Amino acid sequence: MRLDYIKHFAVGFAIAMLFGAVHHSLGLTMAAIIGKAKEDYDKARPDRHTSDGWDAFATVCGAVPAQVLHALAPTIWSMF
Repeated sequence: MRLDYIKHFAVGFAIAMLFGAVHHSLGLTMAAIIGKAKEDYDKARPDRHTSDGWDAFATVCGAVPAQVLHALAPTIWSMF
């Protein structure tokens, strides 16, 4: 696995944790929007960046575990 995909996964996780704290559906949505915007930015600058749709996919995949954590948080906190 390319290191770049791991970085995109990690950034997607961070985005979803941050925005998911505001509203549970906002995390995944923002990760998808920001991931797509980053690839559009790369596509507009082919001399310095390489556009890869799988990077955006990796960003969204990173958001999924964060969404699960946000969904489980109330249940986990109620145990204590």
